[in-house]
Amino acid sequence: MPPTGGIFPARKAIAEYLSNDLHYQLSPEDIYVTVGCKHAMEVTNSDFFDLLPERGWEVDLDAVEAIADENTIAMVIINPGNPCGSVYTYEHLSKIAETARKLGHSCGC
Repeated sequence: MPPTGGIFPARKAIAEYLSNDLHYQLSPEDIYVTVGCKHAMEVTNSDFFDLLPERGWEVDLDAVEAIADENTIAMVIINPGNPCGSVYTYEHLSKIAETARKLGHSCGC
């Protein structure tokens, strides 16, 4: 079974190629080679938040706040969502953004 983030020679080549357009040098440890978005999310994220089916599969923002800590650096929101195909309203996306701002301030990001 190959390493989760991809084989070293491929990660090294990608890091070198991408570094050509950057003001800094990427290393192979900065690169994850995945087989699609779902795999990328599994490799890079360790905490998953719940969705609320009774509210059109909206993000459970209370659950997001409960799992966020000083090590949280990002939220990944998939919209439209798979497999249910839900599309978040502008109001819900605004609430997600406000939650992210609040969590960013509380962790000192």
